[in-house]
Amino acid sequence: MKNLSYLLAMLGIMFSSANANALGAYQFSENGVSYEIITTELCPMWVSVIPDESYRELKSISIPEEMEVEGYSMVRPLREAVVKEIAANAFRGCDNLKEITLPSTITAINNYAFASTDLLSISLPESLQYLGKLAFASCISLEEIIVPEGVRFIDLGCFKACQELNKVSLPSTLMELGGQTFRYCGSITDIYCNALIPPVAADNNFVSEGCEDVPEIEMASGPDMETCILHVPAESVKLYEEAEGWCLFKNIVEITNDPVEVEDVMVETAPYSIENGILKATLHQGEEISLYDIDGHLITRHTATGCEEYSHNADGLVILRLNDRSYKIIL
Repeated sequence: MKNLSYLLAMLGIMFSSANANALGAYQFSENGVSYEIITTELCPMWVSVIPDESYRELKSISIPEEMEVEGYSMVRPLREAVVKEIAANAFRGCDNLKEITLPSTITAINNYAFASTDLLSISLPESLQYLGKLAFASCISLEEIIVPEGVRFIDLGCFKACQELNKVSLPSTLMELGGQTFRYCGSITDIYCNALIPPVAADNNFVSEGCEDVPEIEMASGPDMETCILHVPAESVKLYEEAEGWCLFKNIVEITNDPVEVEDVMVETAPYSIENGILKATLHQGEEISLYDIDGHLITRHTATGCEEYSHNADGLVILRLNDRSYKIIL
């Protein structure tokens, strides 16, 4: 009986390797897009979009949220899979690619994923959490980028040498720029940064000493610090004026919102309460709550290990960050 079980197991592995993928172990192709299985431990499985030479001929690509993987094993000939990542170098150098539709399940766009493509625009999904090194570098036709809420770190040179980029929106959750983010992006006229606390950003995210590392290309070293407008939360203008990197901008102004009709206004219940100077909030497992003083220094941070009631006693004006949103409160 043991020998029979062993034989069936080996046949299952052989079947999976030979038939579940057309490209190699743990890889398969579906509707012209190639994928690699990230993990088989979850149901549905997670997969990543990987490089394929055939992309170079395409002008438009649409990636689904999920699919069924055929022949993954003899026991389970069909497995549902969800697209979670764009792998490193996936579309790098696809200079015919002008349009791509990303699914709402993507959490990471990895290193060089769209570098040197001819994308005219791209809508980044709200599920996104990470933008990799040089992910959109040298996308010379890209004019606008909106980084969604939830992204905390943008890696080295993510939008470097996007020569036509003119408008950028950064989320309130952003905590750090990895360096050279907007170098050689001389066309930028407006940057909207919604973070109450200025994200860590060295000067070289915006300017450089010269273009020695991009020979034979004439372009501005970065946004024109005299004319480019940095839009930030009203209560944070002074913080940005004093923060490294951001202080280079000569025009730092408050973010203004267009007025809305009364009937369009929705009443939102605050996720916290204040009773007798004590801050209280109900947290679910994995949620993080942080408190900062008005100068942006961390007072305390707590991550819930289950459903729990959080309380904190402090005096004065503080900034509360909870559920990827920030609030200025007085305790």
